Amino acid sequence: MKPRKPVSRLVNPSILRQLDRCLLRRLLEPSIEFLNKKGICLPPEMKKRKDYDFSKLSKALLDDDERPQELLHALEAVGKMSDIHGAEILKRDLPALGPNGDTPLKKMVTADLALHAYLDFPDIFESASLEKQVVDVRRYKCFVPANGVDISTACFEYHIMSDIEHELGALFGDKENGCDIIPSQATANVRFFWI
Repeated sequence: MKPRKPVSRLVNPSILRQLDRCLLRRLLEPSIEFLNKKGICLPPEMKKRKDYDFSKLSKALLDDDERPQELLHALEAVGKMSDIHGAEILKRDLPALGPNGDTPLKKMVTADLALHAYLDFPDIFESASLEKQVVDVRRYKCFVPANGVDISTACFEYHIMSDIEHELGALFGDKENGCDIIPSQATANVRFFWI
């Protein structure tokens, strides 16, 4: 069966051309054998006008049946976080400086920001990706705390969460296993829960 195509925004030649070359090379290096088989070398570190055929790279990343599974996963994950909402979440959680310690996050293109997080801060990337998924799916309930109630310091203890998981599981017909509830990191009076 042909692998699913990655999110097209990241494999678009014009996006690939904009990416920080060091980050792009780091993403592609584990798949160098696949690229070499296709007659594709890594992009040069320094950007020069028309110095590299991004169309050929784009075609291999988008359509080739032999793409390594890890590369496909990375392209999909980074592609999903390479929009304005993904960038907004990542900017909130990432350290203030970019990959070389000199690029302010606010000046990075969204795809660079997502790639930087994926390569250098996998835990932050995973958490941000889960948070974005909740919003992207648009199947969630929002409850606003009553006036004067601060939920940012609420403690969701294991035994309380476990009881809620079992009660929800029973409600949906699985009395033995319950369900999993994963709380987001605390942010200013906002908490997300993935059920």
